[in-house]
Amino acid sequence: MIEVVIYGASGQARSICENIIGQSKYPHLRAVALIDDEAGEGAGDFAGIPIIGPQRWLTNHREARVILGIGSTAGKRRLAARVAEAGIAFLEPVMDETVAVRSGVAMGVGSYIGYGTYVGPGCTIGKHVAVMTNSSLGHDVVIGDFCTICPTTTISGHVTIEEGAFLGAGSVIVNGTASRPLVIGRDATIAAGSVVTKSVPPGLTVMGNPARPLRSLARRGGA
Repeated sequence: MIEVVIYGASGQARSICENIIGQSKYPHLRAVALIDDEAGEGAGDFAGIPIIGPQRWLTNHREARVILGIGSTAGKRRLAARVAEAGIAFLEPVMDETVAVRSGVAMGVGSYIGYGTYVGPGCTIGKHVAVMTNSSLGHDVVIGDFCTICPTTTISGHVTIEEGAFLGAGSVIVNGTASRPLVIGRDATIAAGSVVTKSVPPGLTVMGNPARPLRSLARRGGA
């Protein structure tokens, strides 16, 4: 039995927690705590699993594997560094039992794929990536470390999502080609419901259909 601590206590952390404790495919995993940096004594619990602060985690659960349960990509980097500095191991990749995975798929440590998701052949998913429920990853998709892919996102084939990008719920990323993948740059943000038809530079926030930078939408009066 592998004990698991989820670093976070918000909705995403609780979703991961429910999947870990409720999946028959992973009877060897047991969630023992959720970590909330602001938690004090008597912080409560979720589904009978205590919500604790960092000091109690380091005192009582140093041998438990950690999975990051927050959506903020910058936050994930910060927490990953904290866990590594403490010398604590991360959980190996986790997939919900309903995930449809094709051949040649690779995942990094601490990554998670939620229920009802399709992952096409030749996909590579980095470390500490959350691919949330009912999403679709086409063939030959590369997702860098610390990315968050929100529910019902669709990523077509030959797309590269660079480290730290955030894709909002229901966003659609159209396909690139083998010689010229469509690229979502490092730390870019794709707003919920956006349709991305061309590459997005690093650090940019885009929204709309087709997706455009926020400053461009402001000049056009949101049209």
